[in-house]
Parts: sequence; C-alpha cells; structure tokens
Amino acid sequence: MPSMVISAMKWLAKRRSIEYLVLAVWTLAGCAIATAVFSTLYNQAIHVEDSGFNLRCINRAQVLSSDLAARYDLANMYSGLIATQSKLTQESWTDFSNAVAAILDNTVTVAWLKVVKSPDRLAFEEEIGQKIFTFDFETKIKHDALEAELYVVTTMLSNVEQMPIYMGYDVLNTSLGESIRMAILSGRYVAGPPYTPMAGGQKASTYFPSYVKGFNSSAATPEERWAKAQGVIVGTLPPVVVQQEAFAKLVDYQDILVRVYDVTGGLLTNSSLLYATAQDSFEDNVPWSCVVDYVQGGRNYEIRESNLFGDVTSVSKWGGGQRLQQ
Repeated sequence: MPSMVISAMKWLAKRRSIEYLVLAVWTLAGCAIATAVFSTLYNQAIHVEDSGFNLRCINRAQVLSSDLAARYDLANMYSGLIATQSKLTQESWTDFSNAVAAILDNTVTVAWLKVVKSPDRLAFEEEIGQKIFTFDFETKIKHDALEAELYVVTTMLSNVEQMPIYMGYDVLNTSLGESIRMAILSGRYVAGPPYTPMAGGQKASTYFPSYVKGFNSSAATPEERWAKAQGVIVGTLPPVVVQQEAFAKLVDYQDILVRVYDVTGGLLTNSSLLYATAQDSFEDNVPWSCVVDYVQGGRNYEIRESNLFGDVTSVSKWGGGQRLQQ
C-alpha cells in the first residue's frame, strides 16, 4: 500500500512538472507573440506618424515656395508704372510702393536700375547730381565707375531711407552682374545668388528686365534685347520679412525648424542659407526630417525641415528625404 501511495505521489509530481513546463512554454510563447505584435504596431505607428509629418512637410514647402515666388513676382507689377510714366520720379516710385504694400500687405523692397549707355553718362550724372560709382566690399570704399559700354545704375528704391547709399550705384559691375545680363539677354526674370549688399545682411534678389516702349522682346535676339533694354526691376526680400510674414502662414511652424537654401552651386551651408525660422540656433549637422526641392528664376532651392519635438531619427529613417520638383 505505501508503495502505491508513493508511486501515485511521484506521478502527480511528474504531472505537475509537465504542466508547469507547458505553462512556462505557453507563457513564453505568449510574451513573444505580444512583443512581436507590440513591435509591429509600434513600427506601424511610427510609419504613420512619419508619413503624416512628411505629408505636412511637403504641404508646408509648397505653401512657402509659392509664397516666396509670389512675393518676388510683385516686383514685376512695377513694369506697369514704368510703362505709364513719361519720366520716373522717386516720389511716384515711393507712392506706388506704399500703395502696393498697403493693399497686398507685402514689404518686398523694389529698386529700379536704369540702363545708362556710355555717351549718356555725363548727362545722367548731372541729372542725379553725382558720379556713377562701384563699391569695393573688401575695403568698403566707393570708386568712380570705370569707362564701359553701359552701366545699370540704381535710381529708384522703395526703401527711401537707403536711397543716399545706393543712388548712382552701378550694379552691373558687381557679383550680381551675371544675373542682370542673363535677365536682359533672355527677356525673362532671373533669380540671383545670395549676396551681401552695401547696407549689410545677406539677401537674395530677383531681376525683371524692362525694354523701350513698343519693343517685342519675346521675338527678339539676345543682341536686340541688350540694345533695347531700358532697365531692370529688382525685388529683394530681407530675411526678417520672410520670418515675420511668409513663415507665419505655416500654422505649426513653431514646432519645427525650417531653413531655405540656395543650392544652385551645391549646398555651401552658411553662404547658401537664405531664410530660417526665428528659433533657429544655426547649429551644424541638423538631422533633417524632410527635404523639398523647388526651382525659381533659373535657380535651385531646398526647403529643409526638422521636427523639434518628435523622434527625428525615426522620422529621418522612414522619411528618407522627401523631395518635390516644381
């Protein structure tokens, strides 16, 4: 009898061991399945969140690039003023600028660069009361312009306070001369590279060519356009304007870092950076969540965004740098 009891107890103990082992196996299997499900759901959530961020990124870039292009295009409105005025004056230019700014709530700075041919130089200098000059950015000194076939000279500026600085400035013989020549010869507007003007600060401008009345520039040769050019309208957006006006249209831009680069000659970081959100500390090696390309006036630009409060590494991994060509 005792032996039977002992055998039964051993069998029960063995059965419990098997049950515990089976339970342990099922528990481990359940944990493994739960972990796998959690991992899958988590990755899907990250992917969905990332897809949403990338979609918002592209939408923001479209809004921003369209806004910047529209602001520059406003400068071309001045062609109507030029066509209707027998003689341009600073007063008429200023009044028109104030009207445009009031109606369209835009603070783009617009200048009129007049084409002055060599035989007309003396008469022009007498008219404006000073010599045509160039500017040496290394020495910060003005110099009388050397003899040339023609000059493209600043004569009107919507920012009246800066007129004493720029009146008589020959912009053709500067680093911006190539953009001006391209605009006149092609008959189309041209976006110029980033530059530092005499008044300081990095800016970028767009150039709209203007020709004498009755001239059909679209059917002309480059040489004919060069001979018939009467001037160039220049639109310039200061970075602070972009921060206060263009970026403000991006509803959630306070939570993201946004930079706009001119990448026509390659990404040169500081020299290529045009605009940035106000909270930018300008650190290098930012892990960009999204990069969007667009083209304007013959130049290539990139809008780069980084999620300040999200998992940037994950977004970068899944996003892979979204790009859009306009």
